[in-house]
Amino acid sequence: MATKARSPNYPQISLVRAIDLTAKLYDKAHTHKASSAVVASALGYTGLNGASQGVISALKKYGLIEGVGDSEFKVSKDGLTIVVDPKSSTERATAILRAAFRPSLFAELRAEYGDKPPKSDDFLRAFLLKRGFVQSVVDTPIRTYRETMELVEVAQRVLGEAAQGQGPRVAFEEEEEEEEEEGTDMSSAPPRTVMQAAAAPAAPSVVVVPQSQMGDTVNDVYKLPDGRAFVLSWPAKITADEYEDFEAWILLLQRKLKRQIEL
Repeated sequence: MATKARSPNYPQISLVRAIDLTAKLYDKAHTHKASSAVVASALGYTGLNGASQGVISALKKYGLIEGVGDSEFKVSKDGLTIVVDPKSSTERATAILRAAFRPSLFAELRAEYGDKPPKSDDFLRAFLLKRGFVQSVVDTPIRTYRETMELVEVAQRVLGEAAQGQGPRVAFEEEEEEEEEEGTDMSSAPPRTVMQAAAAPAAPSVVVVPQSQMGDTVNDVYKLPDGRAFVLSWPAKITADEYEDFEAWILLLQRKLKRQIEL
C-alpha cells in the first residue's frame, strides 16, 4: 500500500489567529491548567479531533500555551503578555517576536530572507518544496507565514517608536531631572541609542544600558578598529529553555550578518 506524502511540520494557523484563540482560552481558564478537551472546547471545537488537535499544536509551536502534566495545558508567560498587555507595550511586542520565530520553519525562513519576506510567492514556494513540502498544500504555510510576518512588522514598529521616544539613555551620575544650561554639563545631552553611543569612539568608557534594565542585565561590547561596535545585552538570570531560544537566535543572527558582508 502506498504511503501518503506528508509535508514537514508547521503551524496550521498564523500567529494572528493563534493569539485570538489564546485570548479565548484565557477567558475560559485564565492561567489555570486545563485538559486537552477543555482547551478544544474553549477554542470553539466540539471535541478532540484532527482540526482541534492541529490548532492546539500550533499554539504550542508559537509558545502561547505550554504543557502541564499529562495532556494538560495552560497559557504561557508570553501568551499571557500578548493577550493582556496593551498593543503599545514593548514587552508585548518582544513576546510577539519570540512567538513568531519559535516554529522552526519560520526561523528558517527568517534566516533565509530576514524580516521582510520576498514579494513573490515563487521564492517561498521553491524554498518549501526543496524542504519536502507537498505541492498541493504548499500555499497554506506561505499564507500562514505572511500573515505572521505582518504582525511581526507591527511589533517592530512598536519597538522602533519606543526606542525613538523613550529609548535607552546614557547612564551618568547626575539625576536626569536636573536640567542644566546647554553645554555646561554632559547630563544635559539628548538621549542616545545603544548603537549611536557604541559608534562614538570619543567616549569609549561610557556604558549605555536601558534605564529600565540597568539592575538586571549584563552588557558586553565588541569594538571594531574604526570605533564601531557590536553591543549585546542579556538578562542576568535566564532559564535553560530561554538559553536554548537565545542560542537558536544567535545562529540565525550569524547567518543574517554574513549576508551583509561587503565583498
